[in-house]
Amino acid sequence: MQSLRPCIMRLPVHVTRPTAARFLHHTITPPPPPAATTEVGDVGTFLTKIGRGTAEHAPKFTSWENFFEATSQQLKELGIEPPRTRRYIIRWRETFRRAQGNVKLFEQKRGVKVDGGERRVKMVRAKRYQEERKAAAEKAR
Repeated sequence: MQSLRPCIMRLPVHVTRPTAARFLHHTITPPPPPAATTEVGDVGTFLTKIGRGTAEHAPKFTSWENFFEATSQQLKELGIEPPRTRRYIIRWRETFRRAQGNVKLFEQKRGVKVDGGERRVKMVRAKRYQEERKAAAEKAR
């Protein structure tokens, strides 16, 4: 954050709001990629450990450095779709980078909607109860 302070000081007052950091993050060089560990030796192992079917994208990366230096746009050009998968890979990659490889990799399961999700729950439950009542009435006949 210290490296941003001189840049922010030179910006006009109306630009120094928290959104200014979004425009400056491209000017900051990312930290170097961590060295491959004994547990995670290559990109394929990394993607296999984080799960969600990301291991199928391992052949798209030529090296460990290439994997850590790729931007979201470059991942898109490599054909890593949908965006949810791209964000998941980037999130784990940055977690691994910040921890310098001292982090346990595991698959974070996606959430499961119950009864059609938060906005549809009343409608879905009402329809289900209505069908159950119809089935019970027909069974009673």
